[in-house]
Amino acid sequence: MKNDNVGRWIEAEELKQFSKLKWNERIKWVREELNKLYVGHYSVKKVAANSRVISHSGLYNLEGSTSPLPRQSTMESLAAYYQVPETIFTATQPQRFFLGRRYEENDIRLAQYEVEIHYTLRSPIAKETPKERTFLLKTRHMDAEELLQRLEHEVDLTLKRLEKQSRLDKAYDTLRNVKEIE
Repeated sequence: MKNDNVGRWIEAEELKQFSKLKWNERIKWVREELNKLYVGHYSVKKVAANSRVISHSGLYNLEGSTSPLPRQSTMESLAAYYQVPETIFTATQPQRFFLGRRYEENDIRLAQYEVEIHYTLRSPIAKETPKERTFLLKTRHMDAEELLQRLEHEVDLTLKRLEKQSRLDKAYDTLRNVKEIE
């Protein structure tokens, strides 16, 4: 969730060096540079799993390929996943481009994250069936963070109430034992 707005323009000397790479090296370079910006999010396995474009072995083979260009649909899908212009992979003189996740102004308000909350409510009476429920929410980053903070706060309050109740129960038991002795 953090570092969503990091990135940089690929231009000048860096773009010249990029343009010297073969198409497969460019695909690998883009993925590796994104993986540096978003550590661990653009490994071969993560890209394959999250993009649903290509298998991890297919991507590994593609990046090391010496064969002709892959299918157009594969190139388009990878470019869309990496959020870069498709032409950068094959153009002789690629135009400057932004490398990193980019959101249009109104996109930041859309649900980008998933929060899954699962709970099981068990009764101390063994005869009752546990009650289970799972919530799956698609939320914005700020809403997900706020929800998790509220849950942590509620857990903390509940633990404090239980601790206080335990002390009250012990005090009550002590008083009850004293009265029984008298």
